[in-house]
Amino acid sequence: MVLTLSTVASTLLYSRFSAPFSTSPLRGSSQNRREKILNIVKKFNFYNGGQSLVGIIIVLVVVSLITGGLYLYFSKQIPKVPETSKEITETETVSPKEEAEEKLIPSGKEESREPAFSKCTDGTPYGQCSSNKPKYCNNGDLVNKCSTCGCLSGQQCAITGNCVILVTITRYYDVCWDYDCSAKYPPYPKLSESQKPNNLRVFRYLKATGIVDILVIFLYAHDLLPEEKINILKRPESDGSSLRYVAKWYKDEAEKYGVNLDIRIDFSETQSKVPEEYIIRSYEESFRNYPTEYVKRNFSRVKDYDIFVPLYYDSSFISFANHVSGENSFEIFATQPFPGSFTLPNPRTFAHELSHLFGASDKYTCLEVAASSESCVYAKENGYGCWIESENPAELGRDIMCHRVPDYYSSGEWVFGQPSLKKEAAPSNPFPSGSGGLVIIEATAKEIGWYDADDDGVLEINDPCPFNRLNDCF
Repeated sequence: MVLTLSTVASTLLYSRFSAPFSTSPLRGSSQNRREKILNIVKKFNFYNGGQSLVGIIIVLVVVSLITGGLYLYFSKQIPKVPETSKEITETETVSPKEEAEEKLIPSGKEESREPAFSKCTDGTPYGQCSSNKPKYCNNGDLVNKCSTCGCLSGQQCAITGNCVILVTITRYYDVCWDYDCSAKYPPYPKLSESQKPNNLRVFRYLKATGIVDILVIFLYAHDLLPEEKINILKRPESDGSSLRYVAKWYKDEAEKYGVNLDIRIDFSETQSKVPEEYIIRSYEESFRNYPTEYVKRNFSRVKDYDIFVPLYYDSSFISFANHVSGENSFEIFATQPFPGSFTLPNPRTFAHELSHLFGASDKYTCLEVAASSESCVYAKENGYGCWIESENPAELGRDIMCHRVPDYYSSGEWVFGQPSLKKEAAPSNPFPSGSGGLVIIEATAKEIGWYDADDDGVLEINDPCPFNRLNDCF
């Protein structure tokens, strides 16, 4: 538009000055031409010409202002096209998952690229442990992961990721799982369902499986035990009076439960006198490890054996046995209650104390027939020698951890008979109970570990994960 108006003005100006020269062309000589030009100039009114020139200039200025104003006005009404800050060189590929996450971003938060659900329900961020151990936030799910998040005090981490409170037991079975041990009178009634707790762990120094080596060490307090008496205890395992017979008896009982047990018994070549500070003067002192401590300090040979047994002889002391003295030992005693009369350890006593080391518990109702406790009176009146009995009537009272069978003299006097290990009747035993022999009943076998508690096809004594069918040990 500015260009058009300027063109018009120029045309007018040109016509104003050029019109007089073009109306009559110059002819003739040059002198005549100069005179004619001067005449024309004189005739032209320069005053009026100046006014016309000023007017044209004013018109041009006004036109320019008008066209400039129109240009500014229309430029504001037409929106600008934004300039591209950078040139697109390649096409970006957006996955469906990223596209979905972008749609989840709330309005006004486009700068955040985190997923909208980056925390678990308890506020724990992805990939971090919750304050509630052992919980772990795994992509929005709270899972147990004690290997990473740990456990609370008193708990232990299982392979499954759970934190558990382990119950440590000293035997593979507790009779109170299947029997009502709160019963006042024997025998304990059997429960309808097992009360076995979960998360059990067995702690045993010794297991009744495979090869078990035992060393018997002869000790004396004052006088030597006669060699002929020692030789009785060293007889072959076929002799029921020998301590070696215990190995044969145990092997036969283990085979009944599908266990291979080979007990090997050795004896010290000489007798050793116990120093004065190790002599036992009362039954209570036998629980203080006196003979056992002496053996540990003076017999390096015991390190080559699974069990060592101090056989302690004191001609002036009572006869008893004690298995509590050490984790892999028990003490048995030989006495001389009357001059020339020796009470030697009975193989039954040896087997009974050895069973304690294997995990079995006592099951007899009374230590002595003359005991006056209410339960003992009831047991004697009703003929119950054991709190736990076998379901086989032929084995009543014959468990190695009880060995008390009610018997009666010909006079009618009642007594607890003491069966021997051997199945044949002992010639010196006047009671029928001596003919049956001792056994390991099912409850005692379970305590030792000779059963499959979790039905995984492995006896608990051989199971690396006792009571755990999945075998995911702690």
